[in-house]
Amino acid sequence: MHRTLPGLFVTAKSSNMAASSLHSNPRIKVALNEAAARGEIGISVAAYYRGKLVVDAFAGLADEEAGRPVEHNTLFAVFSVTKGITALAVHLQAERGLLDLDAPIRL
Repeated sequence: MHRTLPGLFVTAKSSNMAASSLHSNPRIKVALNEAAARGEIGISVAAYYRGKLVVDAFAGLADEEAGRPVEHNTLFAVFSVTKGITALAVHLQAERGLLDLDAPIRL
């Protein structure tokens, strides 16, 4: 079953690219619709480039029963998803000498 998420919204802010060029970026719409095809009900994606928000895309429903749409500030529960990202960040910092994994923890 293929479906698309209702209410695709994309905003863009970039000094290097006109906002209108990202509003119609078909890759963003395809990615969000692929997420819908895999069972996502609501999704929000933000991309930063050099510390600046360049894409803020969201679609679908935040509350399926109430029909409430996802908005740019909708919060999503991520549970344990961040553990892998945190581990990667810690190991990259250790590899670059910014963090000593053997240092004692001080409270």
